[in-house]
Amino acid sequence: MEAELKIPIADIFIDEDLRGYLTQIIGSPVEEIIQIDTYFQSPVNDFRNTDEALRIRQILSQGENETIELTYKGPKTGKDMKVREEITSRIIHYAEATKILEQLGFSIVMKVSKKRTNWHTQSITLSLDEVKGLDKFIEVETMTINSPQAIDNDKNKLIEFTRSIFPDWNGKNERKSYLELLMEKQTDSG
Repeated sequence: MEAELKIPIADIFIDEDLRGYLTQIIGSPVEEIIQIDTYFQSPVNDFRNTDEALRIRQILSQGENETIELTYKGPKTGKDMKVREEITSRIIHYAEATKILEQLGFSIVMKVSKKRTNWHTQSITLSLDEVKGLDKFIEVETMTINSPQAIDNDKNKLIEFTRSIFPDWNGKNERKSYLELLMEKQTDSG
């Protein structure tokens, strides 16, 4: 299970040098990567109705080979932040994995591309995301186990951590995925 806060930059920070601020507070980022997510629609279930997601993520990092992952995300739970099952497995070839899914009737919905800068601390990952077609976001996430007490503890830990970094944060967070936000934006402009 993954617990996640996604916060638009406008809701937490005014200073132009957010990266410098985060480096001063947390330390140097662990990595800067490009993530290209290809989202698929199931031939059986409409993932928009079931609130599930299936994606292939290509991760490009400086000086390293490309990493490719296949990820299933279950329906979101929780009202105050996004909590959902996440199952990820590395794969070797993007094109072949895509072809397998398409042969099984899955279709590509959209690609979402972002530059992500990650900081790790206290079993929490804080990411500064620059999503193509959207504004900048901060994601604060941790892995949790599927028990109400553990989920509540980890959610509280994320909130406390976020407030310690961004004291002026208004407590709001975005529960929609980048895919949902981009599709919504596409619908609004089309």
